[in-house]
Amino acid sequence: MATIVGVAIEASVVRAAFRERGKMAFFEHAWDGLEIEPVVDILRAAIGNAGGIVLAVGLGFLEVAKPELPAMTDGDRRRVLM
Repeated sequence: MATIVGVAIEASVVRAAFRERGKMAFFEHAWDGLEIEPVVDILRAAIGNAGGIVLAVGLGFLEVAKPELPAMTDGDRRRVLM
């Protein structure tokens, strides 16, 4: 069993790093960027159960929000957005 698994989800690939029998092991699997459940099943079959997961989501999933706010001072706008 891997104690902690590091998983990076990119737009077209999922990568994982974990310690197995005292050595680092790596997993990589291509995916379509939509259906993650089959990849999770494959990852679980390859690694087994984990005591914890560190997850990194790639910039391909970043969406920049551009909220429309009513007229207000710059200070108020900043407070609302914070």
